[in-house]
Amino acid sequence: MSKIAVEKKRTVALVGHNGSGKSLLLSSMLATAGVTDRVNLRLIDSDPLEEARGASLSSHVFSFKWGDHQISVVDTPGFGDFVAEVLNAIFVTENIVSVVNATAGVEIQTERTWNMAENMMKPRMVFVNQLDKDRANFDSTLEGLREAFSQKIVPIVIPIGSESSFNGVVDVLKKKAYVYENGKKEVDIPQELLDKVEELRVTIIEDIVESDDSLMEKYLEGQEIEAEEVLQALKNAYKSMQIAPVLCGSAEKGIGVDILLEKLSELGMNPLESKPVKAVLESGDEVDLSFSEDEPYCLYNFKTIVDPFVGKVSYLKVISGNVKAGASYVNLNRNVSDKFGHIYLPHGKEHVEVEEVACGDIVVFPKIKEGAVGDTLSHKDRRLKIVSPDFPEPMFSRSVNPKSKSDIDKISNGLSRL
Repeated sequence: MSKIAVEKKRTVALVGHNGSGKSLLLSSMLATAGVTDRVNLRLIDSDPLEEARGASLSSHVFSFKWGDHQISVVDTPGFGDFVAEVLNAIFVTENIVSVVNATAGVEIQTERTWNMAENMMKPRMVFVNQLDKDRANFDSTLEGLREAFSQKIVPIVIPIGSESSFNGVVDVLKKKAYVYENGKKEVDIPQELLDKVEELRVTIIEDIVESDDSLMEKYLEGQEIEAEEVLQALKNAYKSMQIAPVLCGSAEKGIGVDILLEKLSELGMNPLESKPVKAVLESGDEVDLSFSEDEPYCLYNFKTIVDPFVGKVSYLKVISGNVKAGASYVNLNRNVSDKFGHIYLPHGKEHVEVEEVACGDIVVFPKIKEGAVGDTLSHKDRRLKIVSPDFPEPMFSRSVNPKSKSDIDKISNGLSRL
């Protein structure tokens, strides 16, 4: 997986309100990609507390192959209490999928996470989920998105049926319909949707060509616009955040999930297209750090957990360069240096060991010396610190007092693990 060209890598953050089905969508992605044999939420929310509450309390990271692409997905918690996890996930990914519950529409965390992505200048697409549930309404959800956000909301996939009769989707631009009954199969567009699809397709093409001056000129002159030109214009409009494509489906039933993966591959931004991140040199000067395969390696630590068997495990995004096991690094945040041990690609609680990782990869390193979230690990010839996203101020604080002197070490060790 690590040998895949950077242009074929997609990193994605799933964001949205609690209960929108983000973790279920990730599980459905894995099943659709053939990584697992079925949708299994316990593979994602594997912590005992998450299982008990039926909700994610931290982010979860999986990398997998979809065709000739590598997709790395960070599933984020929907509770506002864990906003730091969401901020860091958005910070290290190039593409944001806002997952919206079709029965509830736009909710508080939908807006809040959308604004976070907008502030970090990350392109967004929407997946309207749970269309098979009672009171699910695609049209009202679409209207709610348009009312909530200034960005142009463009539905490129629409549902076939509704609530209990929902069984498929139509790719509007390609004018192809699919139903998901005992597998996926292409069918004729239902008669009752033909006029809607045609009208919507014309509107979508108009929205897309508005973002491209040359295509707009051809359109106004009545010239035919090729499908490849429309797709390229849609890619550019998505990446420049002029358009937010909307897709739909049911993560639980696997409806439309394969099309979401296809659109991420077709339209998604790769690491080399991402905007530079801010970094501070050892001298104190601020610089723009671009994603690059050729520069010395530089990695950002966005997540650290404590595994009861392994100990501290860190998740990092490779901003530049290539990293091999045993390579030395400098952590300017802690003024320490060390060597990378084993290198893994993330797969939930299980990880896949690799010999080398490169620009754009999300990787896992166990037992990093004095490493913490927000640290930068870099080549000795590239001593710098990446500027972390701005986190909100804590709302309240708590203190812990030992009952006796013998408890001091226990508390210190426990707090350091946290």
